[in-house]
Amino acid sequence: MSLQDKISAVIDKKVPTFDGTENENNVHLFLDRCKCIEKYYSTDENLSFVLSEIIDKLSGKAYGLYRESNINTFEDFYNFIISHFLPKVSIHKLHDDFINASQKANESINDFASRIKLLSNNYYRAYELKYDGRLPEKFIQEELIMTFKRGLLNEKVRNLLPRTIGETFQSVVSNAEYTEMECEAYDNFKSKCQLCESNNHTAKDCHLIRNNQKTRNNMFIK
Repeated sequence: MSLQDKISAVIDKKVPTFDGTENENNVHLFLDRCKCIEKYYSTDENLSFVLSEIIDKLSGKAYGLYRESNINTFEDFYNFIISHFLPKVSIHKLHDDFINASQKANESINDFASRIKLLSNNYYRAYELKYDGRLPEKFIQEELIMTFKRGLLNEKVRNLLPRTIGETFQSVVSNAEYTEMECEAYDNFKSKCQLCESNNHTAKDCHLIRNNQKTRNNMFIK
């Protein structure tokens, strides 16, 4: 099986079909899966191929709108999805929804943790798009911790002093598995190469990609 065939198989397995009728959470999930694919499988040499494979996951309304658009890069693709399929909400409203979030009376801590992470993601995604830049990760994590703790109903839990956001969620969710909202399969991408199925490197460092690049260089293919 060729390298491109292997990448195609990973995309087919990891990226859901997107027709434009999905709810907001699933739109974000689709975007996050695509970003994982871009991060671990896209290189200068195969960018066009990987992007075309991602675009092949579009169907129905989404594919119809794509045909009317000019998409040449992953950034173009993400902007296309966001502009057409995410609700138009002001960045100020997203920020207020995030910092003022509180646990509901009938809401489990696990559900509140997931909800506030999603609210945080929605706000910081909008911030990045509006200002073309990303806030420091430490600032994002600290604000998320403080907002999460402030919104909890249980005062004893609010008094915890965790060192990281991961510890925050894990310390208040007994035996519950916390899932990264940016990408449901993120840990799989980090811990296991999806091309050769080895556990000691990611696809970005896979010998299949390195050997492919070396061959291209030897052939003076740019």
